[in-house]
Amino acid sequence: MSVDLTGFSYDARKRTATFILYVPGRKGRALRKRTVRDVTRSEALSEWAIFRDEVASQDEFSPSRPPTFRAFISATLELVTHRLRPKTARTYRSIVNAHLLPHLGDLQIDQVSNARVLDLTAAMKRAGKSPAYINGVVRVLKVFLREAVERGAVKEHPLRRRVPLEQTPPLSRRPGAKPSSRCRQPAVTHSQNFAGGMSSRSGSSSMARRNPTPSAGSSMPSRPRRPSPGFAVAFDFMISGTPSPVALRVAGSPFS
Repeated sequence: MSVDLTGFSYDARKRTATFILYVPGRKGRALRKRTVRDVTRSEALSEWAIFRDEVASQDEFSPSRPPTFRAFISATLELVTHRLRPKTARTYRSIVNAHLLPHLGDLQIDQVSNARVLDLTAAMKRAGKSPAYINGVVRVLKVFLREAVERGAVKEHPLRRRVPLEQTPPLSRRPGAKPSSRCRQPAVTHSQNFAGGMSSRSGSSSMARRNPTPSAGSSMPSRPRRPSPGFAVAFDFMISGTPSPVALRVAGSPFS
């Protein structure tokens, strides 16, 4: 008996299998995909058969008979979390078991209204949950409601209006804490920076000319020494080929 492998692919080098199926959805066809890693080809074929059975059973929802929220979660939780990173998938499962199923599990999925969601957020507020956590729970709920629309479990999204998010308090520094080294500094433009650098360099060079500072171990006097007379004559001779009278006078020559 041959097995239908349409949508099945296996990479022997990476030991990775990819399953793709198209099923009827709200807008034509919907994609169902799964990736299985570190498996042999025979193991991948077994996973492929399981995947096909899961998709066939989970796409039997009909808007004429909407399932309960609990039944829909039971049928789709693994498919939804399989598309997520492991840490995010654990967070989804924790939120579903701790909040969504206890408050909404017995409702038909088309009865999950805005009022029911506001009741859920109010219950979490009374339990002391933070605004950020409450907003995260609402986002996870919306993921499953959109999944219900895509799978044809409901004709339209059960939430007719936008659910307002909880306001998170602004971040504040602890009393008495020192400002961080990352505190914002006044912006300095490129031109200001360039001008400042030039002025500092020119200022430092002019000060160095007026007040030279001897380096460690140097015998340089505090005042700049006058060039030697011989240097003046040699420099003038190098430039013009003949010492000028001024250079001879500087050198104290008897010929000046």
